[in-house]
Amino acid sequence: VENMSLVPWVILVAGIHTSLIAKNTGHSIRISFIFYALSFILVLYSTFLTRSGVLGETSVHAFTEMGLEWQLLLFIFTFIGISIFLIFRNYKKIPEPQKEETAYSREFWIFIGALILLFSSILISHTTSIPVYSKIGHAIYGMTGWGFLENADTWSPPEDVVAHHNKFQLWIGVLIAMLSALAIFLRYREPNWDKQKVKLGQNLGIAALISVALTIAFSYIINVRAWQYYILTFCGFFTIIVNLIYIVRILKGNIKISGSAVSHIGFGVLLLGILASGLNKNVISRGNFMSTSIQGFSEEDAGKNILLYKNLPTRMDNYLVTYESDTMIGRERSFEVTYQKLKGSEVGETFTLYPNILYNKKKDKIEASNPSTKHYLGWDVFTHISALPVSEMDKEEAKKMEDSLKYEKFTAIENDTFYTKDAYVIFKGTRTNAAHPKYHPHEGDLAIGVPLEVHKLKDDKVYKAEPVFVVSGGEEFYYDDQVNELKIKFRLPKGFYNDMLAYENNLKYENIELTEGQTIKKGPYSIRLKNLNRNPVHPNYKSEEGDIAVGAVLEITGGDLPRPILAQPVYLIRGNNQLNIKDQLRFLGLHFRYLRINPNSGTSTLAIAQGPPIQEKVEIEVAENVRRNDYIVLEAIVFPGINLVWVGSLMMLFGMVLAMFQRRKN
Repeated sequence: VENMSLVPWVILVAGIHTSLIAKNTGHSIRISFIFYALSFILVLYSTFLTRSGVLGETSVHAFTEMGLEWQLLLFIFTFIGISIFLIFRNYKKIPEPQKEETAYSREFWIFIGALILLFSSILISHTTSIPVYSKIGHAIYGMTGWGFLENADTWSPPEDVVAHHNKFQLWIGVLIAMLSALAIFLRYREPNWDKQKVKLGQNLGIAALISVALTIAFSYIINVRAWQYYILTFCGFFTIIVNLIYIVRILKGNIKISGSAVSHIGFGVLLLGILASGLNKNVISRGNFMSTSIQGFSEEDAGKNILLYKNLPTRMDNYLVTYESDTMIGRERSFEVTYQKLKGSEVGETFTLYPNILYNKKKDKIEASNPSTKHYLGWDVFTHISALPVSEMDKEEAKKMEDSLKYEKFTAIENDTFYTKDAYVIFKGTRTNAAHPKYHPHEGDLAIGVPLEVHKLKDDKVYKAEPVFVVSGGEEFYYDDQVNELKIKFRLPKGFYNDMLAYENNLKYENIELTEGQTIKKGPYSIRLKNLNRNPVHPNYKSEEGDIAVGAVLEITGGDLPRPILAQPVYLIRGNNQLNIKDQLRFLGLHFRYLRINPNSGTSTLAIAQGPPIQEKVEIEVAENVRRNDYIVLEAIVFPGINLVWVGSLMMLFGMVLAMFQRRKN
């Protein structure tokens, strides 16, 4: 993804340089138009590669299939057609001087540099597009049966993509750096080469000597080991020193007119930053698990990643790292990862990173993994999520895993205990307004949780679990829960709430008006409206700004009750809606709703029903030996000298802005 985002910029830079030639000499106008058209077409092609899903298996940052393939292809071919039509229609109208550039002129070497940038883009695009060739070749083979395309579906990018690109792009960097140094001292339409070459030789000689000294020192600092990198380091310093000499000796220190030299210095700094960060990058997330632990992970992947269990601090290089939590907002799931720097036995600096993943629209597969970085002056700590439990990455695989589990049914009433192989479980009753990490409440939802207290048999360590049933928008949803430490999973069976709903539907409510202190009889019980509570507390009520809520505090006595019992139904105005939140004493068979309040008469209207006393009985399904799902797989890399990359990039941009303002002024 990063490669294909880079390519249009490289072509655009080539176009800017040929435009300079056109501005000053009249040469290279046609190629400038071609470069600009190509840069936009490559923006579209890059979008196709990253958004069509074709790179989904070869890049962690590519999106999976989004249904945009044909729209993007139509977009690309439309603009290819428009570009070809316009260029060919106007080809003869575009002026092109007959006199060739001299090899000693600035425009000649700028043009060579533009061609090298084009060659660089072709190489990057070719390698990145191999999955596209594979799909096209496989499709053609299916239609024609051509033998040479029989294995097209197996075509894939090189195993070591970095080494592959370095093999070519390193020398392109060398050539561009040398041209950035050489061309700056040359003049357009060089009229007096014999006189200029002596001065050029002096400046280049001084720059070369300084660059050799700096290369030796810098190579020692960044630990250069290969002769190719010595050459690239020299070229980076060479282009910096030459352009500094140009600013001082030729431009007399006038920064306002030194836009091109500043950009070239930025390119040299960028090369040094690439070397410093690339050669010395340190993967600090060295693996603590076997490759078989994570689906699709090779031995090499395992060696670069670390498995972090939730809330379990883990040693990683010189850090203690903890996966604290995760938050799902829409399709984006962010992870909170805390780093603690270790200094011997003491903990030093602490910081938190938030890498995230993006699910597709159906939320059944991961589309992209986005990093989070801690920036320092001399280095960056780069972190991204490499993998999640299979059940969190692919819903189809999750369903297969779920179907393979063997569940046992248990029936329990409140405070009942039942035993599994390695634990005993206490059912703590049900509660409405329940929460679950995968459930996002909506107005009007019914969410019922089944809180469970899970005790490990061997040491009686206690864990919590709460499977949840939700009715939202007329649909039923079931959210399971598991105790990862014990590998036990709990879920509610389909139709779990039918008995409770049937009981509620059979109740016959009677509307009764009461004033504070007034008592009524209901069967053997006396019910008194003790008072009205303007700040009601109810397990199913969570206050929001703007709420008007009143609780009717009811005191129930009589029957076999040894002491008075309180109930508190709630009357709520939220926005334009009038709501009532039920309270109940199920073991007495009493149910209460607070319907309305009359402020003029001071009376409250309550709906009261009495049914048979019941003990809440539920069915719970339990599976054991379940795979854990409370971990993430993390890759963390320290990039020393990465700020040289950013400084160099910003200098290139600043130089271009300087040149633009100067051009506008002139």
